[in-house]
This record gives sequence, structure tokens and C-alpha cells, in this order.
Amino acid sequence: MARMNKEEQARREGMAYAFKIAKERGIDGLEKELRLRNITKLPVAIKEKDVEEWCDGMKNQTVDSVGILAMVSLRDGFGFGKKRLLEFREIFNNKTDCITNPDWSCWDDQIAILKEECGIDTFIRQNE
Repeated sequence: MARMNKEEQARREGMAYAFKIAKERGIDGLEKELRLRNITKLPVAIKEKDVEEWCDGMKNQTVDSVGILAMVSLRDGFGFGKKRLLEFREIFNNKTDCITNPDWSCWDDQIAILKEECGIDTFIRQNE
């Protein structure tokens, strides 16, 4: 029997991977996996769990960075001292928790609050 060429071997490995995903998570799970791979261009060798862990780490790093920048801005621009900065950080972290739990709040809710209660139009720039 002739040896399989690399392309045929890759196809068969892809079929086996898709079968495994469909068996474990169903057709909807396979569809989700395909969407993830197509959107992110992630190689199949990288597990979804690893991607989620990395994303969680990046979210935490971003929240920490924005929080620090906000605190420094409040100190420099409005004279906030230690007590008010710590109060701000607690409120900021609570709002962050609300945003990260989709059952509690979302960005659109926060944008609407600023618009309705303060008359401030704001948006989140999209990285496409």
C-alpha cells in the first residue's frame, strides 16, 4: 500500500479532530469550534481551554492597567488622595465584576447609563 501524502494525512487528522469534537460537544460544539478557529486563526493544536486561560489573563491585565491609569488621572486631574483612590478602586473592581458576568450587566448598559444620566455619548472602538 502506498504511503499517504502529507495533504491526505492532514485531511484525515482534521476529520478525526472534528469527529472527536462532535462526539464530545455535539454539532453545535463543532460549529462553535470552527467559528473560533476561523475568527482567531488559531492552529488546531492550541486547545480552547488554553485560549480561554490566555484571554482571561489578558482581560485581567487590561483591567489592572486601565484601573491604574484611571487612578493616576484622578490623582493628577482632581487631587484624589489615598482614601478616595482606594474607594474608586473598589467601585471600579465591582463594576468590572458586573461586566464580566453577562447576567449582571454589559457594555451597552454602561454606555446607556452615561448617555441617559449624564448626557455623555461614548463608544468602544472596535479592533477588526
